[in-house]
Amino acid sequence: MSKSPRKNAIHRVSFCLSTYLVSVLSIMSRLTAYLVSVPRNMSRLTAYIVSVPSIMSRLTAYLDSVPRNMSRLTAYRNAMNRIISRLTAYRNAMNGIISRLTAYRNAMNRVISRLTVYRNAMNRVFTVGVLLLCLVACVSPSVVKVWSDEKHEVDSKKAHQYIFFVQSNNQINSRVAMDELVRLSTHKSIQGYLYTKGDPINPGNREYYKSKMKQDGYDYVVVMSLVDSAMVETTVTGGNPSSDKSFYGDYSFNIDPYAYNPSYERESKVFSIVTSVYYIETGNKVWVCESRVFNPSSIEQAVKETSKEVVKKMKRNGFMN
Repeated sequence: MSKSPRKNAIHRVSFCLSTYLVSVLSIMSRLTAYLVSVPRNMSRLTAYIVSVPSIMSRLTAYLDSVPRNMSRLTAYRNAMNRIISRLTAYRNAMNGIISRLTAYRNAMNRVISRLTVYRNAMNRVFTVGVLLLCLVACVSPSVVKVWSDEKHEVDSKKAHQYIFFVQSNNQINSRVAMDELVRLSTHKSIQGYLYTKGDPINPGNREYYKSKMKQDGYDYVVVMSLVDSAMVETTVTGGNPSSDKSFYGDYSFNIDPYAYNPSYERESKVFSIVTSVYYIETGNKVWVCESRVFNPSSIEQAVKETSKEVVKKMKRNGFMN
């Protein structure tokens, strides 16, 4: 019984020694592995230590390049400043140009406003000029000459009767003038184209109309010759002149009396009008009025104005009273 505990103790010691030896062997293997890896780590450390100068040289080169880069950046900054200053100068110049253009625009607006005022003034002047021209166009005819037979005396106590004839190169104007003369007459009157019914007086019917006028109680024949003129220098010869200076000679021809064109001188915008009064009893001319109308608005206007003036002159000389 006493031998058994001793064996157990030996066994425990043996076990402990075995465990220790195993641990020692494990440590030895690890140490061996570490010692084996030391050369590799040393080579790596050596390589690192060898690379340090290279890294230092690169760092030194970088540090050396910093001033150059800074100088370049400074140059870039200066260049940008110059560009900015130039752009600022351009902007100021553009502002100056814009201000000048604005001043020019304002000046042009003032000029346009003045021109508008001038245009309005010219329009008013033109309107006044047109009105003046219209007034000039409507001015009464200018009487050039009035002649009367001193031997002939108008009987103011008798109600005389008149026949009005008008000679022109336009039938419509002739009839307008005859209508106007009859309208203005204060005595019994008739238009020539109504009295003859369009039949022209010629040598074949001259005596017939002479006796007919006497029988019908007419005392005077008024013949107005309208001459529309353009140039004073040009003289136009009339058609079928007659040597007989009585009414029957002056108004007798073989063509339509309303297309009759007596001799006249052409004058720019001037109408020469000759009005003759014939006494039917003798057939002689007893009164003549020569007048001119300057710048009439139309021939019809010239006829109407002349008719008024002629009737007024006839009344002053004892006719139609």
